[in-house]
Amino acid sequence: MSRIEYTWLVKPASFEKQVAVIVCDAFRCSYEDVLSSDKRRNVFYARATIAYVFRKYFCETLVQIGERLNRDHSSITWSIQRIEELIIVNEGRFVEKLRGIEQRLGNEIFYDDAA
Repeated sequence: MSRIEYTWLVKPASFEKQVAVIVCDAFRCSYEDVLSSDKRRNVFYARATIAYVFRKYFCETLVQIGERLNRDHSSITWSIQRIEELIIVNEGRFVEKLRGIEQRLGNEIFYDDAA
């Protein structure tokens, strides 16, 4: 299985909550659900997507992401791998949702200062 290349950007602390809100909105759950031990599918995918975004776009270690999401680094590793597998096999609905999240993140976070 091929690995996905990551882009490292510096993130202000305020972006953490914005990312969580955007992702939770897409998966129809709350940030409190993501931080809890809830194992529902939509909550898992929201949590895993937040971990994926923090790893892909921001300079976050697995331990740092785990601390933010109340998980250990091995859970974060597994979650990110699951998201990468969905992308590699091109799981239609998920990939569309992820593209929408990334587009919204781009519009609201990465290009916010340029406006």
